Amino acid sequence: MRKMLFTMSLPLFALGATALGDQRPGETSLTCWYDENGFYTGYAPAPAGAAPGTKTQTASSGPHAWSYTVAGNDPAACPPKLPVSTSAE
Repeated sequence: MRKMLFTMSLPLFALGATALGDQRPGETSLTCWYDENGFYTGYAPAPAGAAPGTKTQTASSGPHAWSYTVAGNDPAACPPKLPVSTSAE
């Protein structure tokens, strides 16, 4: 009986993990993407350990030329224009 319950629960676990999609436990920040002119182009989940407020140039041009990390999982937190840094980069 115990083996049967375990076997039946595996597909349910797989469905649950798929249904969660982007909402992974412990994920508390987003990477906001900007083009070479500093205009917002999109967002993605931030890598583990990314510090909010971090600005990084990732390419010289294109929709992912700059990244900026914000706290939370709400894309509305991404500024429409890349913030000007007040600290040394």
